[in-house]
Amino acid sequence: TAKCQSFEDMAVSLKSERNNLTSKVSQLASENERVRDDLTSIVASKEEEISSCWSKIARIESEFMETKKTLESKTAALQHLNVQLSESQSIICEKEEMILALELDLDKISSQASAQLSEIDELRSWRSIAEETMANQGNELATLRSAVAKK
Repeated sequence: TAKCQSFEDMAVSLKSERNNLTSKVSQLASENERVRDDLTSIVASKEEEISSCWSKIARIESEFMETKKTLESKTAALQHLNVQLSESQSIICEKEEMILALELDLDKISSQASAQLSEIDELRSWRSIAEETMANQGNELATLRSAVAKK
């Protein structure tokens, strides 16, 4: 019968379509599995990269902390040196003031010594005059004694 034949043809057609769809589903499942494997591989690779990045970040943070500690230590040492430098500069200023005061005292002493040398020269001159006068008076006295002794 034609109707049966038509149903049989339709059944064959549906079976063929079902086989085609089953084949397509199988292909899609296979492709889906391949894509899942690729994505899993990509995710694993990215997770490794992320883990590597975190390790690098941890290393950089550690290096940064060490550098920060070193910098803080050097800064403290520099501040200590600045304090010592300031104290040294203060001492130098005090010593320079003392030197200036000593130079002024030395100038005064030098001036006084110069005046005293002038006085000594003047006194020597007077002594020389006095010695000469005494020698002359001694000669005159001797002459007078001689004259008195002759009389």
